[in-house]
Amino acid sequence: MSRRNLIDGLVTSLRSASGFSNAEGGTVVAYDHRVLSTGVARAAIVLASRADLSDMAIKIQRRDHYLTVQVLVRHANDVVAARQAADTAVDAVLARIQDDWTLGGSAHLAVVTETSVQDEHLEIGRVAFLLEEITVRATGLRTGA
Repeated sequence: MSRRNLIDGLVTSLRSASGFSNAEGGTVVAYDHRVLSTGVARAAIVLASRADLSDMAIKIQRRDHYLTVQVLVRHANDVVAARQAADTAVDAVLARIQDDWTLGGSAHLAVVTETSVQDEHLEIGRVAFLLEEITVRATGLRTGA
């Protein structure tokens, strides 16, 4: 299970999270922060972070890929309302990962290991966003010949 497959699986899964469909004003992409300039209300941007590799048994290798989901919520200078909207958006992402812990079959197991608030106020193209990060450990097993 390659890192690219895990990222694609996470992106596809998160597109089903409440509030992240295009019809709901949200979007989910990998690596592409340019979507923030398209008027979206919220975005989940998936980034690769790090990986741990370990041998579990003869010819079986465990690969733990740590992926970062940046959850960005647009706001109009009402930080309290934006923070509440961010809470809802993060909860939706967490629920989706818990419900689809194989990321559509791309992972053996995916779990959230950490969440953190990154910025009180982030401005991109004169548009204010709140940024939170979620770390997901996606485990894949690889068998050798």
